[in-house]
This record gives sequence, C-alpha cells and structure tokens, in this order.
Amino acid sequence: MSIHTPASASLNNVVQPQSSSFSPARPLPVAAMAALLLLCPALTASAQNPRPESSPLLLAAASAPSSSGLPDAPKPELPSHGVGLRESGDTLHSGPKMARPYTKYIEPGESAPRLTVRDKVILGLKDAVSPFSMSAWVSSAAYEQVFDNSPNYGQTGEGFAKRLGASALRDFTEGTFGDSVLAPLLHEDPRYYRIGKGHPLLKRIVYAGTRGLITRTDSGHTTLNFANTGGNLAGSFLTDAYYPARNTTFSETMETFGTSVGGSAFGFVVTEFLPDVFHAFHLPAPGY
Repeated sequence: MSIHTPASASLNNVVQPQSSSFSPARPLPVAAMAALLLLCPALTASAQNPRPESSPLLLAAASAPSSSGLPDAPKPELPSHGVGLRESGDTLHSGPKMARPYTKYIEPGESAPRLTVRDKVILGLKDAVSPFSMSAWVSSAAYEQVFDNSPNYGQTGEGFAKRLGASALRDFTEGTFGDSVLAPLLHEDPRYYRIGKGHPLLKRIVYAGTRGLITRTDSGHTTLNFANTGGNLAGSFLTDAYYPARNTTFSETMETFGTSVGGSAFGFVVTEFLPDVFHAFHLPAPGY
C-alpha cells in the first residue's frame, strides 16, 4: 500500500524531471570529443604559425622606434683655420698645432698652454739671450753710436763696444725682470700672440705697438702690461750702476725708461711682420 501525501507527490514531481533530463545527456561527451578532434588541426596550425600580432617579440619590435627616428650620426668636420694634423706614432690626429715650449712668440692658430712659474722663468732667460734679442742689442748700440745718444761713451770703436755691452745688459735685465720675475708675481702672460695675415695693415701695427702696454692674464683676460713696463723701469734704474755719470740723473733715467718702452713697441711690430718678410722670400720663419 502506498500512501500518497502532498509531500510525496511533490517529491515525485521533482525527481521525475531530473531523471528525464539526464537520459538524453549521455551522448554529449561523444559530440564534444568529435568537436575537439575537428579543432585539433586548426589549433596545431595556429601553434606552428602564430599570427604576427600575437607574438610578444613582434609586438616589442613594432613598439620600438624605427631607425628613421634616430638622430643622425655626427659628421666629420673639416679643420678650421689654425687646426692641422698632429702626428703621434703612426697615427695622425686632427687638432690645434702646439706652440714650441718656452717660446715668447705665438703664431696664429697655435695652441699655447698655460705657463707655470718655472715656465716663465725659463722663457724669460731664454728670450733674453735669443738671436732676436742679440740683434736688438746691435741695432740699439748702432743707433746710439750714429746719433751719439745716451749712454755717451763717445763715437769711437771703444765707445761702440761699451754701448753694445750696455745695451745687452740693459735688455737682459729688463727682459728677465719683466718675464721671469714680475709676470709670475702678477699672473700675467709674457708671450706675444701674432694675429698674422688676414687683418688690415693698420690694425696689425696698432695691435703690435700696444702690446708693450697691454697683455693677457694667465686666465686669458686683457690687462695692462705691468710686467713689461715694470721690467723696463727696473732695467732703466739699474743703468745708473754702469752708465756714464752724465746719464744717471733722474731725468736721464726717465729718458732711458721712455726709450725702453718705445723699443718694446718697435720690437713687437717687427715680430708681427718679420715672418711675412721671410715667407715672401720663401725662407723659413725665424724661431726667435
């Protein structure tokens, strides 16, 4: 005997659909396997030949900037004025020509390193006995001999010899005091920098003639040439020790000082144009 209650009826209603729903679902795994078999060739082909947009490497390459966006490589520059080739071993390097060590006169385009105290001392001593300075001794003594100027040793052969010795001693003391003593103390550059061709004649004359009064500091700034004028002044006062008595008064000493300043200006003008004269005759320029 079965007792039908509402609860049992509802339970039968609930169970009945569940049993009916599972019976047709049994063939589904077979259909799924068939579908997977059909998709395998496509999946295999996709794995062997991935699409470009799905490759991480290709995506990274696509996101990287193109070569056309890179800056251009630096182009070699032709040497400018004053820049040549320096030989180092078997290799040629482009760069400015270096000035000769301990030279007082710098050519256009040459690179002049900063001078130490030792450099200035050697430069002053070397320039004081250079062939260029010796030629100035002779020309100064000859001028004084012809016009019988101070120092008044007479116009005899002995007088010329004394004038030559006095000229050498005065020039030596002025040069060494200016270049080797005062230039290091005042931090001035005792060298003369030629501006050379390519500038008007008058500009070169004015530039050279004023270098006795205007120079550079060690850092390259323009300044009054206290070293040169101070050296001229010291050398002029020292002439009182060996000049004739008539040439040792204060006025005569100041006249000697003025002559020395003028001689410095004239010497710089000669230095500015002398290499051009040698080149005009196809001769090597003097090394001073």
